[in-house]
Amino acid sequence: MILDDVSLIFFVGGIYLIAGTIKGLLGLGLPTTALTLMTFILSPIQALSINLIPMFVANIWQLSRAENIRKVVTSYAYFAISLSFSIFAFSFLTVRLSTAMLQLAVASSVILFSLYNLSQRPIPLSPDRDKLWQILFGFAAGVMGALTSMWAVPLVIYLLSKNLTPRAFVEAAGFLLLVGCLPLSVGYLVTGLITTDILYPALAGIIAALLGFQIGEHLRQKIDGALFRRILLWFFFVMGIRMLLVALSSV
Repeated sequence: MILDDVSLIFFVGGIYLIAGTIKGLLGLGLPTTALTLMTFILSPIQALSINLIPMFVANIWQLSRAENIRKVVTSYAYFAISLSFSIFAFSFLTVRLSTAMLQLAVASSVILFSLYNLSQRPIPLSPDRDKLWQILFGFAAGVMGALTSMWAVPLVIYLLSKNLTPRAFVEAAGFLLLVGCLPLSVGYLVTGLITTDILYPALAGIIAALLGFQIGEHLRQKIDGALFRRILLWFFFVMGIRMLLVALSSV
């Protein structure tokens, strides 16, 4: 299905209203939601290029709410450096992958994200080797982020191991998600994935995502977030399986 320019803007805006609401409610999940839904109609390359700018702005907004931004930055500096290096280096591979391979990468990321968050079983990591864990998980997150724009799985595994408060978790996630956007933007610009064609849909995505974020924050205080989260993760899992089957059928 091919959308005209106006239909594409409204389509992207509607998706990011949903994705922003989920991010406002849970603190993450914007690219997972947006890419899962956009690839129903758009190609993975087009979806990845549109996703970058709304994701960048949404994470700036999330980090701006941190109580002590400097403390967050210094606490996760090794993770941020490792993430930046690997996500920039591997972002050049994205444009060389076929549609089927990108669908496989996105589907695998969505399935892993869903299953790990449904299990909610933090992996015990020694605090004495925190710098090493930051480097290793940052590198893994960068590779995944470069290929799919979703580096939440290694990030969440690492942060859950630290037994953070919900606020500290959201602040750290906002910082590390934002850090990954910077080198990914450069890599996508150099390889030609970001063009002027996606600016208006991306702008619609920004506005809708920020509006959705406010809605999500409000809903967080009104509904049973735990039940919503489990329903949402099962939805992601089913959609990831669907994408995986579609990708495998076209390999």
